[in-house]
Amino acid sequence: MKMYKTDYRRLDFRKDSLYTIMHGLKASVDIIDEKLKLNDWYDGIFAREELEPVVGIAFITCQNYINKSIADLQPSYYNSLKKHQFYEKYKFLKNYPSTAIQLIVAIANYAKHEEEGDLKHHTTKVLDTFNLEYVNPDIVDSSPIFSALELIDENWNLIVLADLICDWREELWQSLEDNSNTEP
Repeated sequence: MKMYKTDYRRLDFRKDSLYTIMHGLKASVDIIDEKLKLNDWYDGIFAREELEPVVGIAFITCQNYINKSIADLQPSYYNSLKKHQFYEKYKFLKNYPSTAIQLIVAIANYAKHEEEGDLKHHTTKVLDTFNLEYVNPDIVDSSPIFSALELIDENWNLIVLADLICDWREELWQSLEDNSNTEP
């Protein structure tokens, strides 16, 4: 058996936790879906009100994984604006000029800060790129959280988010190894 030298940071020790959290959040979505089926009075508005924070937490979880993955790859970038360069290192989402990683991070920031009304330029720029309404959106018709999830996966499967960001992380490391330098 051939042995390979591997940087310890290359090991994705957060992956199991990521999937455990996402499966837990998916179970929450399933419970809300079950309520919708069982109760006549529990309509789509109730479901969306209850579902939005769950899906928001999924995006925040993904953002944490993304940023910690950048820290693994290049620790000095974690607390700098340079991490935005890593968000761009993925394929564009559908017909938009931004990546799914940029969208995930922007929606996570929206989920965390929308009540304060203090979204930063990087966040609003990406939300605008995807034509997402973020100033007083209607939860039924225009929630950016639901719209973003639908752009990423039309079936609203939270596990697809985890798969996507794990693929992104792998591509970053592969790029680093292919280029044999300190930036992917």
